[in-house]
This record gives sequence, structure tokens and C-alpha cells, in this order.
Amino acid sequence: MGSISEEMVKKQEDQAASFSWWWDSHNRPNQSQWLEATLSELNQKTKLMLNIIEEDGDSFAKRAEMLFKRKPKAHKDVRGLLQVVPFAHGEGVESDGNVGGKDKMLDEKSSELIDENMQQQAELIRRNKKKSETIERLLSQVHRLTDENRILRSHLGSHKDGNDHTITRQNKPQFSRSKSKGPSFLGRLTGCTET
Repeated sequence: MGSISEEMVKKQEDQAASFSWWWDSHNRPNQSQWLEATLSELNQKTKLMLNIIEEDGDSFAKRAEMLFKRKPKAHKDVRGLLQVVPFAHGEGVESDGNVGGKDKMLDEKSSELIDENMQQQAELIRRNKKKSETIERLLSQVHRLTDENRILRSHLGSHKDGNDHTITRQNKPQFSRSKSKGPSFLGRLTGCTET
């Protein structure tokens, strides 16, 4: 029972450490109720955004696909955060034109960063898929060659010469000779050669 409470304390410490910049900026003794409500809303939206990214994503590909599907909601949440953030830091008192320009600039920048992130993740997924296909193809060839080798060995073992003796080792093909002639079969197959 003690380990459960220790795990909970550790989890809370980890969460606090990951958001230390966030919590430290909001630990002020004389905050207004409006500011506390705004910060509470910000915290909820931040947690919601983190949950959107983390839930149902047990693999990188699933997370990337989820991000593509949930991009509009993430944009909406980021816009909501951008509208609240200037007021939380006391910058909301400036002229309306300046705040609107900052909001628009921040909105464009966040949208640009999200799009860039999505493109990078799509590229990583494409590369991962291509590598997986290559690995599958090579694995299929290795299995085929292994089966072929097993069949050839069984045929070789069943042949006997005229004196009813099994074929001597001298007459069997020696695979070690192929190394001296160049790269191994697998090296030639994959394009990798030993030096």
C-alpha cells in the first residue's frame, strides 16, 4: 500500500517538474479571482491538449495519424490559449490594434509550427513504412532461401555414390570459397559489401 502512495507522489512530482515553468509563473500570493479563473481555464486547456496528443497513441504512427485527425481541435485550443495569455500577463491593457496584431501573428506562427510538425511526422511515417516494406521483402527472401537450402541439403544427404557410401566432405560444395570471390550473398542482396 505504501508503494501506491509513493508512485502517486512520484507521478505528481514528475508532472510538477514538467510544468515547473508554468506553475512558477502563476504562484503569486495576491492574485485576482479573474486571474485565478483564467489560469485554471488555461491549465485545463493545456491538460486537454496534452491528453489529445497522448491518448490512444501507443505507437508513433498512431499518434501522428491522431494528430492529423485532431488538428482542427488543436488549432481551436491554441487560438483560445492565445486569446487568454496576453490578459494573464497584463498585456491586455494595450491598444486593441496592437493586441489584435499580436494575436494574429501568434496565431499564424502557431499554425505554421503545427503544419511544419505535421509535415515532418508525415515524412517520418512515409520513411518508416518504406523501411518496413524493405525489411518485409528481405525477410521473405531470407525465408525462401532458407527453405531452398534445407531442401537442397536434404537431397544432398539422401544421394549416395556407387559404393553405397555417403558423399564425402570433399565433394560437397564449400560455402567458404564464395567469400574469397567477393561479398556474401546477403551483402550483394542488400547492397552492403564487406571491406
